[in-house]
Amino acid sequence: MVIEASIKGGALITAEIANSYNRDVFAFRGRVDAEFSEGCNFLIRNNKAALLRCAADLAYSLGWESTGKTQPAKEQLILFMDLSADEKTIFDIIHQHKSLLAIDDLTIKTNMPMSQLAMN
Repeated sequence: MVIEASIKGGALITAEIANSYNRDVFAFRGRVDAEFSEGCNFLIRNNKAALLRCAADLAYSLGWESTGKTQPAKEQLILFMDLSADEKTIFDIIHQHKSLLAIDDLTIKTNMPMSQLAMN
């Protein structure tokens, strides 16, 4: 997403690279006489970026809009039957807390080094 960019800026180089990797690029339009709007306007004019006017445009473009027709996901009760002892310990602690757990907290609760946690 490009918000402001001059015509010879790093943001345009990054947008070109993103396009070469078939990634979506978005840009906010700007005033035609503003130096830092030239890059965004160039990307939009040359179909190298989709026009964004607000956050709802981004949600629509990425398919994040809710139609209200989806049903809530059901909780999966059985998960990963073949866990190692360390993986089972990690899973049980995360499952008990039912919320996001920082890796530092997980390190303390599992009594495992962070490098070992990262491998599991």
